[in-house]
Amino acid sequence: MNDFNKIKNELSQMLSEKRFNHSMQVALQAFKLAEIYGEDTGKAFLAGLVHDCCKEISKAEQLKIINQFGIILTDIEKTEPNIWHGYAASGYITEKWEIDDPDVCSAVKYHTCGRGNMSVLEKIIFVADLTSEDRNYPDSEKIREISYKNLDRAIYECYLYIIPFILKRKGRITQNTLDCYNDAASQISSEKE
Repeated sequence: MNDFNKIKNELSQMLSEKRFNHSMQVALQAFKLAEIYGEDTGKAFLAGLVHDCCKEISKAEQLKIINQFGIILTDIEKTEPNIWHGYAASGYITEKWEIDDPDVCSAVKYHTCGRGNMSVLEKIIFVADLTSEDRNYPDSEKIREISYKNLDRAIYECYLYIIPFILKRKGRITQNTLDCYNDAASQISSEKE
C-alpha cells in the first residue's frame, strides 16, 4: 500500500498552496464518490491526491515525461497542452512513488480529457476534479449534487461546461473527449427511454 502521508508531504513541496489544496479536495471528493459507487476508496483517494502532480511543471518537461514513458499523443492531443499533465502524471507517479496500479494510473491519465468506456474509478476522478469543494464555476454546486446520484449525468453536465470553454479559447476537442461525451450522452438518452 502506498504511503499517503509521504506522498502528501512531497506533493505539498512540489505544488503551490492552491494546487495542493485542490489536490486534497479532489482526493476527498473522490473518496466520497467511491463510497457512493462501491469503488475502492483507497485507490480513489490516491488517484485524486496525485492527479495534478505534473500540472505546475513546464510543458516541455511534461512532454519529456510523456516521451520517457512511451505515451503516444495523437496529432490533436499534441495541440492541446492542457491535457498533457494527466498523461505525464500517469508515468511520473509510477517512477516517483511506485504507484503501478493500472486503475489508478489510468484514472490519473484521463482525468482531464476522459475517454470512451471509462471505468468507474476513471469516471470518479474525472468528476471529482470538477466537483471538488474548491470549485466555484457556474453550476459547480449543481453538478456536485448530480454526482452523488448519477456519475454519467455528472460527466454529461461537466461537458456542458468544458466544451464551450474549449471552443471559446479556439481549442481542439480530442477523440477521447468526444468518446467520453458521447458515452455519457448515450447513458443519459437511454435513461429517458
